[in-house]
Amino acid sequence: MILNSELIPHEDFHKGFWLRTKNCPWFFFYESPREFKLPNNKEFYNTLDEDLKGIVMNLHSKKIPTTPSCSGHIKSDEHYDKIYKNLVHTKNLIKKYGVELLNPETNRKFFYKNQNYPVPITQKCLLRKLGK
Repeated sequence: MILNSELIPHEDFHKGFWLRTKNCPWFFFYESPREFKLPNNKEFYNTLDEDLKGIVMNLHSKKIPTTPSCSGHIKSDEHYDKIYKNLVHTKNLIKKYGVELLNPETNRKFFYKNQNYPVPITQKCLLRKLGK
């Protein structure tokens, strides 16, 4: 499994699975061919951006599956500084102990450990890509 915490281009959001750890407010991307189904985890809707939650729930109520998306996030530099520090902390956990990842669509859990796992983006580059 190759896990990516890089910023994924929006046009590639549907090309894999979005996983998260219990303590990191960031999704990790696992690129893999996939079939889109309705989520079988009621907690899934708690992971959605508020701007999209109603739309997604309406589509799902009509049995129309959706693909991963994002409503956009304009937050302060301090917010993204905290996220970056958390990514570095999570990287250290992945390298030394491993972490449990959750697929919020299916509630399936994975254990991931990789002694060579990098944070594939610098803090400065993250802020630049976010338009900061």
